[in-house]
Amino acid sequence: MTISDEALPVFQTDRLLLRPVRPADAEMLFPIFGDPIAMHYWDVPVRRDVQQSQQMLRSYLALGPAQQGTWCLIFRGEIHPVGLVQYVRREACHRRAEVRYILARRHWRQGLMSEALGVMLHYCFDELALHRLEATCEPDNLRAAALLERLSFRREGLLRGRYFVEPSYRDVFLFSLLSDEWRALPKRFAGPSTRRNIVSLLLPKSGPQPTRSQVPLRHHPGT
Repeated sequence: MTISDEALPVFQTDRLLLRPVRPADAEMLFPIFGDPIAMHYWDVPVRRDVQQSQQMLRSYLALGPAQQGTWCLIFRGEIHPVGLVQYVRREACHRRAEVRYILARRHWRQGLMSEALGVMLHYCFDELALHRLEATCEPDNLRAAALLERLSFRREGLLRGRYFVEPSYRDVFLFSLLSDEWRALPKRFAGPSTRRNIVSLLLPKSGPQPTRSQVPLRHHPGT
């Protein structure tokens, strides 16, 4: 499958809908991007306002699916995003990319990120035909490391001073998962083809959006 300017697909899991992010999502996502605890392990500083959040989303979208893909996590039947998953720094010649994710604090420890990442890993390996996916987490981010290991990522080593996030450089562990390793996993991880999870969704373009409740809205906080 060749991805250029094609739209990213929409996915659903048992509990979640994953749809491509849009600049208009900045206001709903700001409670995550502006949360110092949720953003503690992200590789950019906490966003100060909605405008900064929108600028960050636009920087992702400017690259296009050939280099990155970002999805909002939304509970099925609702509208407000509660997190993001994304592949970034995709290199077609090497068939590799990096995986990143973030989840609103109130939804940590509910298994949501395992659910969402499983779908995206299928897409990356089966639809984009990637050979290698990488992820990083800081040494004290134990929940992120546990999540990656549950998904059968292998820890390869420590990258010293890998990211600069004001006011200091950060060390991170590098994890990786290869396509043949993914396909060899038990069915509880591998599951059905991603293609069966692709769904259509009519998205509102503007105007007020109803919500069930006000959702206060790194790679890796939350699983």
